Amino acid sequence: SKMTTNYIIVKKNDTIKSAMKHLIKYSKENDNIYTLFVKDENGKFYGSIDLKDLIRAREDDDLEDIIHTQYPYVYSTELIEECINDLKDASLDLYPVLNEKDELIGVITQDDLVEVVEDELTEDYAKLAGLNEAEEIDEPVFKSVKKRIVWLVCLLILGMFISLVVSQFETVID
Repeated sequence: SKMTTNYIIVKKNDTIKSAMKHLIKYSKENDNIYTLFVKDENGKFYGSIDLKDLIRAREDDDLEDIIHTQYPYVYSTELIEECINDLKDASLDLYPVLNEKDELIGVITQDDLVEVVEDELTEDYAKLAGLNEAEEIDEPVFKSVKKRIVWLVCLLILGMFISLVVSQFETVID
């Protein structure tokens, strides 16, 4: 659900010239032009090409020479929360999303990844505060106390017990 279809894809057996023409043709309607994705003759994800490498390549060079085949990707069935660490470590602008047939169906942008990380951090902070959902942060104090009264009383009794034990050893502490 976090992916976009705003990307450019070229074929593995294209020439440098045809890949450049394809880029120019589709760059008007795509924001994500810094990385081009490559599919093989079966339509499966094959790798990526950096825009700077395509610009530097000469017409008689082989496209295969500038394709990065070791490019990280995720599957559409994976939860973004589970693969967040792998994506953060890669620090790329775009992360391809593949279906079960290894076909490219979309990309996750760096901005989307930052948004997911922020959501995860907010959720973690809410859990640390004893909240179930982020919406509970804004609920009134009395309603919050009412939900947590059992735990608050237990903690109060436990705190009093700890104070009693510490007071027994006050002379040792002095």
